[in-house]
Amino acid sequence: MPDLQGLIAAAELAVVLADEPRQIERRASDLGLEYRTTGDAVTVWLPEHRSLERVAGDFAGLAVRSLTVRPVGLEQVYQEVTLNHVA
Repeated sequence: MPDLQGLIAAAELAVVLADEPRQIERRASDLGLEYRTTGDAVTVWLPEHRSLERVAGDFAGLAVRSLTVRPVGLEQVYQEVTLNHVA
């Protein structure tokens, strides 16, 4: 699994659910963070471990419905690999 996790340039993932995902995308971009969006969920790639409080602060002032910080998992690796190999 560690070899597969290396395909994602992130230490952890922040999954942000929002009514306006574009706002989350803009903030992530302003912070220099890579992200992927599916529906109203924006998965932000965190380059190092960050506390939930720090991540919440990064998105303060935006209409966030839910926020979780989790390790890079097989699901994200699969999505990234298939995204990069679909013609």
